[in-house]
Amino acid sequence: MILEFLSSGRLVPLPETMELSGLPSGAGEILVVLLPYGRALVGDLFCGYERWRFGKLGRFPWREISLYDESPQKLSAEGLGAILLPGGAVTRLRGLLLADVPPPGSHRETLKVLMPLLTVEACSLSGVARSLPVEDLLVGDGALQRGYWGVRLGLFRRDEEAVERQSLWLRRARHSFGDVQGVPLVWTSPSDVPVAPALEMLLSLGFGREQTSDFRSPDNPSIHRSQWGILLKQRLFAPSDEGIEMRLWAFFPVPLWENLRRRDGLTLVESLWAARGYLEAQEAEAFFRPYRSPWQRRGLAAAIGPDRHETL
Repeated sequence: MILEFLSSGRLVPLPETMELSGLPSGAGEILVVLLPYGRALVGDLFCGYERWRFGKLGRFPWREISLYDESPQKLSAEGLGAILLPGGAVTRLRGLLLADVPPPGSHRETLKVLMPLLTVEACSLSGVARSLPVEDLLVGDGALQRGYWGVRLGLFRRDEEAVERQSLWLRRARHSFGDVQGVPLVWTSPSDVPVAPALEMLLSLGFGREQTSDFRSPDNPSIHRSQWGILLKQRLFAPSDEGIEMRLWAFFPVPLWENLRRRDGLTLVESLWAARGYLEAQEAEAFFRPYRSPWQRRGLAAAIGPDRHETL
């Protein structure tokens, strides 16, 4: 596919029969964007990953760059000026390149992790619904679908702890998160006492400056309360030769905290893990969005690859 980027910020398709020379080597099925100042942006797939290279047609070398959804990209044409791709244009380009690319990771391995939970879900159904393909069960539950992508990304990155966090959140607490009162705040820092902007955020959540001394508590995790919610702090121990010991912070609005502790029966550490699992699943959805956007109207089943016809 060949596009031209206009000064107005629009991307205009050009005839597929248009001949181009001077493209970078090693490109297979590609997306070419003609830019001002005789420059071009070339997108292709390299070992299953997206790759973007910026340069001048017929001149080498080309510079490899990274594109992120909704993030503007500034490209410099040496001595001539700068080319600014708006965030919307960047998102569209990534969507066009990845539209027909299977999502990274393994559908089959993801289902192995989810199967115990999905089996329980299927047993709670009746009649024809019990024989639905796994994909239909996922599509029918927004939290399960989000968890699917979270587990798939964790497996793809070989992050066993992330997969454990996803599994805990899905099994024990997936119905507690999601609405306005059910969204935790999670961040890390190297210090026992928050600094700006985290300190300002905590002050806005009802904590007083006099409480900062309490944050040095030796308890792990330690628990702190305000009128609006609960703050947990956990030290993440690191070997002495692997850098700075970090602190994991998580703020839970009161309704969410009550659900996690009383209804779901989670411990302090499990509450931290469930919160991280929920937020990581949201990030995974965003990561996979370019890959599955063409199939959204048909649901998840068409996006998960050739081994999608498994049933419970």
